[in-house]
Amino acid sequence: MRTIFLTLFALLVLLSPAHLTADEPTLEQRVLVAMLRLSPPEKHRQIPGFEETPEQALARYQSIAADVAAVATEAAKGNAWQAQLYARDMVGVARHESGLRRDVDLGACYQAPGDHWCDWDGRQQTSEGLWQLKRARHLRGDRRAQARVALSRIRHSRQVCAALPPSEQLAAFAGGVCDLLTVRAAARSLYGDIQKTAAVGL
Repeated sequence: MRTIFLTLFALLVLLSPAHLTADEPTLEQRVLVAMLRLSPPEKHRQIPGFEETPEQALARYQSIAADVAAVATEAAKGNAWQAQLYARDMVGVARHESGLRRDVDLGACYQAPGDHWCDWDGRQQTSEGLWQLKRARHLRGDRRAQARVALSRIRHSRQVCAALPPSEQLAAFAGGVCDLLTVRAAARSLYGDIQKTAAVGL
């Protein structure tokens, strides 16, 4: 019960007048609230070697929210609505790709039969961070740089797959191409998590 109360307390504090600017929550606050609603830390399974207390999980979520909001704002170049859309994409994709788990976030994915989020080639981990980026080992440990690459690839995918329905335009992000049925199905799954992120207020 303590962890549930911690999440509810965080939501109430973040949405209280003392923490709002111009009567509206900041993008960083909205991102944090969305993550707490989509993937409450108390529902995370404790991964051997990557355990975290509810307080530690909340602090990590706050750090993720700061990185996502900063990258979205930077890319939107002053357009607040566009920044929110970028943040929504990043949060939805991160939730889908990693569940926001601590081991994946740190770049040292836990691997056990039937329980791993990262891609592997034998003993070599081939995807990095919350967005499970390919060809990004050099970014391990730098979440904000990973967020920039993730957003860049999301935007690129929407551009090159623009002829597809909106629900399938992340096909290139999911599988490198737009026309394969399997990657279009994967894109629809990503789009579903982005829609869930929108539904919780981001």
